[in-house]
Amino acid sequence: PSTRIAGFKLPDPTGPVGIAILFLASCLGGAVLNLTPCVLPIIPIKIITLTKHAGTQSRAMILGIWMALGVVAFWTVLGLPMAFISRQIDASQIIFGIWWLTLSIGLVIVLLGIGIMGLFEFNLPASVTSITPKADSPTGSFMFGIMTAILGLPCFGFMAGGLLAAAATMPTLAIMAVFFGLGVGMGVPYLILSARPQLLKFVPKTGPASTLVKQV
Repeated sequence: PSTRIAGFKLPDPTGPVGIAILFLASCLGGAVLNLTPCVLPIIPIKIITLTKHAGTQSRAMILGIWMALGVVAFWTVLGLPMAFISRQIDASQIIFGIWWLTLSIGLVIVLLGIGIMGLFEFNLPASVTSITPKADSPTGSFMFGIMTAILGLPCFGFMAGGLLAAAATMPTLAIMAVFFGLGVGMGVPYLILSARPQLLKFVPKTGPASTLVKQV
């Protein structure tokens, strides 16, 4: 059913318009993830590496498409467990129907919020960060995109953790629209930059501003 806020009628989140709004908002959120301090510094490195392997502009664009698809695949796979859970059980009744479970989830989300504000952080194992797929083929570029998304987890892993709890209460299609949209939003800039590497000069430098983006 639709909802009213301040007199405005919001679209049904399970309908086509609601799903489209969720997808577009998630695309915007995914694009913003590229501005976090974990991802922003590696963008030029990834694009230069990809274009160097490509050799020509047309091939760079093809490899850029595959890299973007890798990013999208990472986020889509991340959403599948929540889509499965929401389809099998009424998670909203469980989460909001048992007080101690609701409280536990709330405390976890508070902890995630404190972490993303900088009180503590987690780092990926060296065995993960040392994986550098060669972006000289469609398959390699696809894996290149997956690893690019994984390397950003120390910054937005907290956000993804909080999102999983909320997503469990959403319809399956809405969940997949959110996670697919996050992947599209995060992956499209790599496609654009691989096709036009000269645009790298407009990519902002990492610093306090990117940390603020992560915290917000």
